[in-house]
Amino acid sequence: MEITKILEDAWKARNEGDYNTCLQLVQQAEAICDPEDLERLGRIQHIHMQFHFDKDLYNEALNYSRKSVDLYQKSGNQDRIAHSTRHMADLELELGWLEDAKAHYETALSIYRQMNPIPIRDLINCITHYAVLMEKMGRKEIALVCWSEAFAFYTQVEFEEGIKEAEENVNRLKG
Repeated sequence: MEITKILEDAWKARNEGDYNTCLQLVQQAEAICDPEDLERLGRIQHIHMQFHFDKDLYNEALNYSRKSVDLYQKSGNQDRIAHSTRHMADLELELGWLEDAKAHYETALSIYRQMNPIPIRDLINCITHYAVLMEKMGRKEIALVCWSEAFAFYTQVEFEEGIKEAEENVNRLKG
């Protein structure tokens, strides 16, 4: 079976809550992956990260996240670097490592904003997580700017649920 298909099936199993199958498939992919295939190796580590995150094993997930970011950096894939860096920031936020999370969100945001075309949905996701962090750090004015920007992007892509969430946060932070 092709490694891409194995990883797709692993992700599907994870989404369905079938963690045993997910882990078996990821291990199978890892065993057959070419050591020079940095992007697929990064994806394998990313799935391991998500698997551990789902089980609230944040420190273990963070270790896999670091490996994923490292592999993607070596591959040069900016989209994957930004995506994995954002996930690393999410884990750091969860662990209460706010300064580390801040640095990683800012790295991911910078990468996303320099891409052409900009992956709007990924950028929005990063902006909203960064807004949550900024509020936790007591930087409500930055959180407000982020939620306002998220509102504009959600409006652009016509995502009603996101528009509502962003609008509620903007109003709450202004009030």
